[in-house]
Amino acid sequence: FFQFTDPYGITNISRLGYHADILLVLFVPLFWIYSSANTLLVAQVVVVAFGGWLVYRIARNVLNHSWLAVTFGVAYLMYPTLQRAVLFDFHAFTLAPTFALGLILALLKRRWGWFAVMAILFVLCKEQLALVLTTLCILVAWKYPDLRKKMFLVAGLSVAYFAIIFFIVMPAARHGAPSMYLAQYDDAGTSVHQVLHSIFSDPKLVLSQLFGHVAQNVYAGTLGPLAFLVLASPLWLLVDWPDFLINLLNLRMQTHTLTYHYYVVIGAFAFISAIFGIRALAVRAGLWWQRVLQPRLHSSLYGVIALLVLTCSAIASYMISPLPYSRQSDMRAFWKAPMASVIHQAVSEVPASAKVSATNTVGAQLAERQTLYSFPLGVDQADYIFVLMAQPGTSEWSSNHIAAEALAHDMRFTTILQHNNLTVYKRK
Repeated sequence: FFQFTDPYGITNISRLGYHADILLVLFVPLFWIYSSANTLLVAQVVVVAFGGWLVYRIARNVLNHSWLAVTFGVAYLMYPTLQRAVLFDFHAFTLAPTFALGLILALLKRRWGWFAVMAILFVLCKEQLALVLTTLCILVAWKYPDLRKKMFLVAGLSVAYFAIIFFIVMPAARHGAPSMYLAQYDDAGTSVHQVLHSIFSDPKLVLSQLFGHVAQNVYAGTLGPLAFLVLASPLWLLVDWPDFLINLLNLRMQTHTLTYHYYVVIGAFAFISAIFGIRALAVRAGLWWQRVLQPRLHSSLYGVIALLVLTCSAIASYMISPLPYSRQSDMRAFWKAPMASVIHQAVSEVPASAKVSATNTVGAQLAERQTLYSFPLGVDQADYIFVLMAQPGTSEWSSNHIAAEALAHDMRFTTILQHNNLTVYKRK
């Protein structure tokens, strides 16, 4: 139950050994109806897009201004970080922003049943989100004293869940072995304790990562589309401090870019923070605007802000979104790969029970099986091997070309397909 082939090994292990994205279990009934990777992709698009409506509802509730609320709903759907995450891959974490927004809306409406449902779905997307929920509850308890009992109860449950999952369940799933992800924080330490110690004992290290050049690019991409309005009410954004630390202290390049899914929850809280920030600006400067600037500009404060948000969203969309008109357009998800028909035909001829090792470039086509090794792992165990070589010089090519050359002379296998850069081997 809830197992997959270890991407860094050759055994089938519990998914909990890597992440507590237990929400994935809820997709099993959908697979009973239609067993396909497309089921996951379509479901992800629907859930993520629903977040645009939630942003509209939150903005309308907080700001009491329909057109500004519509502006925020549109800006959310234009948000480059979210678009790239949806196009990149399916992840339970990519669904978390919608549940975070649902949490806030339920809180504003005092709909505690829905609040509980959204809270549960949110923390089931990934282990650190329990800490995010805890921090959110503390912030709400501080801002809304009448909700303290409820918020402290939820915070306590969130802390308990995190402690059980992170310190008991996940280590047990790894049979006591340290997490593979700790190697990504070697600058800070080689254990959870050492990493935490470094964070508090070496603030220079943390500050250099949180405010260095890489971090500045991240802030520009996540906060820029909202005209940095989050700065008017930043505490709602800082609720997601775990993701800031996890991403920016990480040594991997992937967590330092907006191409993947790592910043989507930060994006959701950026929208929440911007909405509350606008209300704070209206309270502090609304009367002054009406008296001094509105007669000259012939526009309300909310009207100017709506124009500003749309302008910044449009600029960000042009600069960094994956859409066709963008400078960084990436439409590969909509292209039919030149080798697709050949790969599909080859995959269809592999028995469902066969053990397969495959390069990452073709692994997605083989994912619906019990055992799938990440080539060059699993060569000694696999019944079939799919090698789709990437272009020379790429990281994928660097990781695989030596093993691929050795495999071509391995007498244990015979070549059953050779087409362009795709080679399929079968054990003799």
